[in-house]
Amino acid sequence: MKRTTAMVFLVMLGVGAYLALAPGTIHVGQVRISEKASERLAVTRPLAQADLEDPAMLDEAPPGTLQAILPGAEIPFANPEVARNWIDPTATYQVTELPFELGLEEAELIEEPDARNTLRIRDAVEEHSEQIDLGATLSIGDDIYKIAELRRWAGVLPDPEGMPHVAIGIRGTDGMWLPPLILSEISEARIDDVILVRMSWHASESEARSAIEAGPQPPGPPRWGIVDGVGVQWFEGVVPGTGAIRGDGVEVTLVDVETTEEGRDVLIFMVRDNDDVHLERVDPTKPEESPLVVFDRVAQMPSLLWIHGWRDRVAMAAYYSGATLVEEAKLDLGDSWELPEQDLAIRLEGALATGTPVRPEDSPFYQAVLAGKDDHWLFLREGETERVNDYQVRYHREQDPPEMAYHLYVQQNGTRSEFNLEAETAFRVGSWAFHPGTPDPRMPHIAIVKVDYHQRDWLGRAGVVLATIGFVGLVVTALTRFSGAS
Repeated sequence: MKRTTAMVFLVMLGVGAYLALAPGTIHVGQVRISEKASERLAVTRPLAQADLEDPAMLDEAPPGTLQAILPGAEIPFANPEVARNWIDPTATYQVTELPFELGLEEAELIEEPDARNTLRIRDAVEEHSEQIDLGATLSIGDDIYKIAELRRWAGVLPDPEGMPHVAIGIRGTDGMWLPPLILSEISEARIDDVILVRMSWHASESEARSAIEAGPQPPGPPRWGIVDGVGVQWFEGVVPGTGAIRGDGVEVTLVDVETTEEGRDVLIFMVRDNDDVHLERVDPTKPEESPLVVFDRVAQMPSLLWIHGWRDRVAMAAYYSGATLVEEAKLDLGDSWELPEQDLAIRLEGALATGTPVRPEDSPFYQAVLAGKDDHWLFLREGETERVNDYQVRYHREQDPPEMAYHLYVQQNGTRSEFNLEAETAFRVGSWAFHPGTPDPRMPHIAIVKVDYHQRDWLGRAGVVLATIGFVGLVVTALTRFSGAS
């Protein structure tokens, strides 16, 4: 009997020790979120071939989650623009759909280290680096350049699932080049409320030239548009129920048209920004009162700049005064053109048949803008090499991670838990733990959150109790046997 009792206590000790000491944390993956957005997908590091061949190498799925092995290009992120700067579309990842939404209300910059900007200049013999600062001058061979601007790069990047886009730089009346306008066939832009800028994409150069000769078409039904960044999403006719979700997540929908006592039509829009939903009245005769909605003013616009593309890295630009073609120019990537009748110039900074726009606020890259003599400019995107006469020039930027505070929330089944994450902090919601990743100095407004699941919290405590009972039981049994023997 005593032998059986001792065996029971020994089993209790062994099982309890296993439950108490066995690893109980599942490293689910990493979530990246931009401000005013949320995400449900956590992603591991890219998987090696050994991971794919041996499923035992992969972490198990926490309770209440769904898990899949997916190529980076097929992961259905809620914010694909964030993933574009993080996920390798050709790599394979273990993806876990969380049973809650992890959202970012605000990214607060506490301290940002100074960046180190350098130009690496190589000729046929050697390479040397020069640190650059805004306003400084440097030599590239016999030419002198001034560092006119260090700014976020904006433009168009290749995207197999994208649509035609062009990026047009504008040189203002002060002689400085502004960040480019990024246009698609569903967007428009304006320069100083004087020049309307549009783009079209064609199957061939001859088709593009035919469109230029035909000129702008007579105005059709009234058009209104939703302002989205520097572009506009246009809608034909005033039809309640039409609308769109902007790039920043704000949803704008036309819900009604009212007629005032003066006989004017006023448009009623529903604006949804996360949990904030309100109605906004817009008078088409006073469009400046609304930052969200604009109306087609092509009849009042004295000039039209129409960009026509048909293949990558080249475009035709046509300038119209009213409906009359004044001048046209064929531009290769990097070419500039002085606009007739205007103290302005444009520069083709991008043209892709399948591309995706990158706004300055979303860009992971910086750009150095150098001004040389005789109005010669260099636009050096970070990481790219440009040839300048007999030299190869490459812009490089280094910056230590900034100190950030991220104001996040977890929302599940109608319950919302808010918390802050800073360096060396953590937050728990039940068995889920959230730890801050190292902020990306290029994209500090994106929160990087490491997600863990502690599956053995209660089992661990039970294991300690069970092991304690087993240990005490064995000691008591041994002492009883010893006293009985004596």
